[in-house]
Amino acid sequence: MLFDSLDNDEQEYAEQILLDFTGFVLYYQNCVPEDWSPSVIEHCLVKDFPRRKPVDISSIQKATRDWFMATSKMTDAFCNERLDEDYAGLCRHVAGKLARKRDNKITRGKREIWAAGIIYAVGQMNFLFDKSFEPYQSADDICQYFGTSKRTTSQKAKLIRDLIGMDDYWDPEYSTSYMRNKNPFEKFCMTKNGFII
Repeated sequence: MLFDSLDNDEQEYAEQILLDFTGFVLYYQNCVPEDWSPSVIEHCLVKDFPRRKPVDISSIQKATRDWFMATSKMTDAFCNERLDEDYAGLCRHVAGKLARKRDNKITRGKREIWAAGIIYAVGQMNFLFDKSFEPYQSADDICQYFGTSKRTTSQKAKLIRDLIGMDDYWDPEYSTSYMRNKNPFEKFCMTKNGFII
């Protein structure tokens, strides 16, 4: 036997590691029948994020509904012209989360700055300012489009990230499809023994 030189506990542990690895390889290569889920895979570190649903306007309080509509219109215009529908949906999602906040901070300040800040914040999470990623726009491009200063826009983006807890890179809630495909942690799984493979 492969593990003859080990005592019983060590053999059991080594066999479990081998089983974990085998299960993972089968799972990763999609060789496992659909009706069988390998129990050796505890959970994937990054789950598939379902397709983003449109923001439900009725879930937004009346006091911030106009703000949401106006700001989303501005972010949509920028994304449709310079980015893509994926970014437009993400920006609407972020604007919707902000509009549902009870403290109404969003009703203060120019809407152009909020729109620029939302795109800036979403862009930071998706490496928008890195030329090696797609699509690409610089921070200056955003600020020039909305007529805002870079300093004010970056401060607003920081406030937005703090308000809705947008602080983890590779978070599928705030990631574009392109970023989710690039995610280095996408295929990592954790075994029952706590091994990440």
